[in-house]
Amino acid sequence: MDYLAVYTLPSGQTVGCLEVTETEIVFDFLAADGVTRLNPSAANIAPKLSEDAAADISAALAPPSEAQAVAQFSAAVVAAVQAWMDARARQDGYDHILSACSYAAPPENPFAAEGNAYLVWRSSVWAACYAALGAHQSGDPLPTIEDFIATLPVYVPPPNP
Repeated sequence: MDYLAVYTLPSGQTVGCLEVTETEIVFDFLAADGVTRLNPSAANIAPKLSEDAAADISAALAPPSEAQAVAQFSAAVVAAVQAWMDARARQDGYDHILSACSYAAPPENPFAAEGNAYLVWRSSVWAACYAALGAHQSGDPLPTIEDFIATLPVYVPPPNP
């Protein structure tokens, strides 16, 4: 059975949502394994649920608010930007961006110029990232994460000595 979604109610009971209309939520009670239908002969209708359980299901099925969508997008962007910078640092043999930045000091270190370039890049990326996220929180449409990252500063390695 393909469910629109499966939810665990505060009571611990698991339900699989089959259909949602303006007047009812059609669901199955599920066994502990989450698969076996306990009532295979007929779907249950939301009015048979307690008001709290029906409200729980309705809330879980509701699309996120604009604020929730922006918060989810922001969290996904921050994780993606961090992974993007880590991947770039790994191209130069570092474990991650923090490792690359740690070579910025002391200056007599042969990797200091590269470490400093990563440090400057990381700072400019986060400044641009949070400025852009702030614009999206003010109502601008949300781009894809890939499009968002494409707007961020690119790493520029230091010139070879």
